[in-house]
Amino acid sequence: MATAWIWILTGLMYKPASLSFGSRKNFHGQIQGATRKHYQPGPACYTLIMGPRLACLGLRHQSRIFQHMTATRIITQVLEEHGLKNCFRFDLPTECRERDCCVQYQESDLQLVQRLCAEEGIHYHFVHSRHRHELVFGANLHGFARSLVARWRQFAQQSGVTRFAVTEHATDLPGSRVAQHATGESTLPFVTCAELLPLADHPEKNWNHMWLITEVRHRFGIVDGNDRGASERYSNQFKAIPWEVGFRTPAPAPRAPIAHLQQGWIIGISGEPARLDASGRVHVRLAWEWQHPNDPGGGCWLHLAPGLDIECRAGMSVAVSFSVDDTHPPLIIGGLPSQEVRRENDPAPVDNVLMHLDRQIFIGPDRLLQLADGVCLYLGKGSKVTLDAGPSTVQIDDDGLTLSSPRIGFASKANGHSSGDPDAIE
Repeated sequence: MATAWIWILTGLMYKPASLSFGSRKNFHGQIQGATRKHYQPGPACYTLIMGPRLACLGLRHQSRIFQHMTATRIITQVLEEHGLKNCFRFDLPTECRERDCCVQYQESDLQLVQRLCAEEGIHYHFVHSRHRHELVFGANLHGFARSLVARWRQFAQQSGVTRFAVTEHATDLPGSRVAQHATGESTLPFVTCAELLPLADHPEKNWNHMWLITEVRHRFGIVDGNDRGASERYSNQFKAIPWEVGFRTPAPAPRAPIAHLQQGWIIGISGEPARLDASGRVHVRLAWEWQHPNDPGGGCWLHLAPGLDIECRAGMSVAVSFSVDDTHPPLIIGGLPSQEVRRENDPAPVDNVLMHLDRQIFIGPDRLLQLADGVCLYLGKGSKVTLDAGPSTVQIDDDGLTLSSPRIGFASKANGHSSGDPDAIE
């Protein structure tokens, strides 16, 4: 019998579900967890966890680049990839700006959506009905519906707001409600997160205005009424802020840093000149795009770094430089030799590697270059340092570091292995 229950619980996973407290208010979602609460004698008890479909976006991590897209277009693409088409809508006062580049690097799809929302000042919530839940994206007060009037009641047995308190933090704006935070309890089933709640009849007159509900905890149980017998009772606890303050989107969680240098390969028929787009960019597939190796729409279009003069051919390995954030699109900063295995005594290829690195990557704002023995060299403005080692040359100046060498290789490491074959990188 225990085995049968395990199969039943397994079959419930990710099935749609609806929860009601005996009123017209419904909460819709999907079963995302099912466990047995105890193994004591008597009736078995199980715990079910119900959540929105959006939570499943946290199960997929990947790395990719979006180019010339707005945040809403990126979010739309990600949601539709997870089968959420027609399950969301945007209620924004203005359209988001187009981004030259947006890098998703070792982030889950949910982290990407949350980061884009935080960067654009977008908030989101869910609107529930019996058979579905809709994801609503808004900004400022757009997207928030107004609920029924919530009246203050002195006794918990009455229908209304039974407890309400406001705390204020220090502010430089006298008379402002910016720093106010409210907590309360009620027996009203229509109190819902992300709705504007008008409070009325409270003895503290200054509190009788519109509040934006930011959090609600619902409770439903059986109460012993003594002589009148047991009865069902619903209540909730909520948090709120003044409606005019609006909801502040939380700052995004720190994401995995992108290594400054990445390896890529020019897309096209091997050996032929690289195909350029209208703005002169080259089509490149990066080493970490292993999840979609044969996607014809994969890869990204990148410019060559200023001053870089190399002949780009399909199949050629290149070094790509990334900025710390998405403020600047990545650039091709050099061509790399093929990583074909050679015998120890084979001569090195005659074609030089030519690479240009931005000065900020290895020197920083202090203009200091630290040597292996701890000695630091200060590079004054206009100065130039040139290092020659056989056929290799390194030059450091105000423009950055320029490397020219026939014996420098470049490998991208994954899972402890190094390979020049992009299909071998995991």
